[in-house]
Amino acid sequence: MVDDFLVKYKTPESADHLKATLRSLYTITVDTALKQKYVGITIDYCKDKGYMDLSMPGYVTNALTRFGKLDIKGANSPIVYTPPVYGAKSQTIPADGPPANPLTEAQTTTVQEIIGVFLYYARAVDPMMLTAVNKLGSRQATADTSIFKDTDRLFQYASRYRNAVTRIRPSDMQLNIHSDASYLSESKSRSRAGGFMYLGHCPTGGIPNAPVAHLSTSISTVVDSAAAAEYAALFINAQAATALRQTLVALGYPQKASPITCDNMCAVGIANNSFTQKRSKTIDMRYHWIQDQIVLGNFTVTWEAGKFNLADFFTKAHPVSHHLDMMKTYIVPEEGVLIS
Repeated sequence: MVDDFLVKYKTPESADHLKATLRSLYTITVDTALKQKYVGITIDYCKDKGYMDLSMPGYVTNALTRFGKLDIKGANSPIVYTPPVYGAKSQTIPADGPPANPLTEAQTTTVQEIIGVFLYYARAVDPMMLTAVNKLGSRQATADTSIFKDTDRLFQYASRYRNAVTRIRPSDMQLNIHSDASYLSESKSRSRAGGFMYLGHCPTGGIPNAPVAHLSTSISTVVDSAAAAEYAALFINAQAATALRQTLVALGYPQKASPITCDNMCAVGIANNSFTQKRSKTIDMRYHWIQDQIVLGNFTVTWEAGKFNLADFFTKAHPVSHHLDMMKTYIVPEEGVLIS
């Protein structure tokens, strides 16, 4: 049994031949409408306007109804921002320890369901909530009842912005990657890596094409510096991008060396083997894989200022004002829809 797959063809005769062949062996249904659904995602192909919109109408409303949050008030960001304490010798997160009020088995199941429902939506059409969902996921194994305060914040954001739309525009089909990391921002002294991958060229500070992939994940090893965290993020993003590169080649779009943008000069220098950090021996050996990939011509790694790094958004919580600024970047003024 096969559920939903897309077919690209050049002539109607080719499509007719494929359908006839499949019908001789299987029972199939064919949807040739310009507006259709694929794995739950509504595809609105506006050929005359030169773009394609992906959305999931009603998904958030159904989720809010399922969890009894349909009438919850809205919020402009999916995660509560804790400002840094300026002047402190170090910035720390709450200490690790056993949960004060452990979740019951039923509550744990509810948290897992919330994360699962919104993780799919975040990956499909609204990456703005991806970091919040991932942070919840990293806590679920040892969570206490305080986690419901954070799930409610996610519900509030989802309630205010229920119909995100991802817009895909024509491009040269060349993969571009932005990579970033936040140092010691997670529990157990871990750091977080973020990535934003899109097709086509985007000028510095411009609006990119919709992401074909984005990630927000905890770095599995404990790193000893911000540079090491950024270097680990380069490795994680390049690994994820390798599968995308292979897929694009298989679809008939040969890939040049995919550019990875990073905002840490030290990490860029280590990746390009242009200088050696004094304490680089503490970096996990697996992360040096990125050096070999650069030599092989699969990737290039270059520096660009952090304010232009699209992956920064996926590494940490941000103030509501910054979140709104990011959202404005993806608003289509004449239509008033959120573009992720």
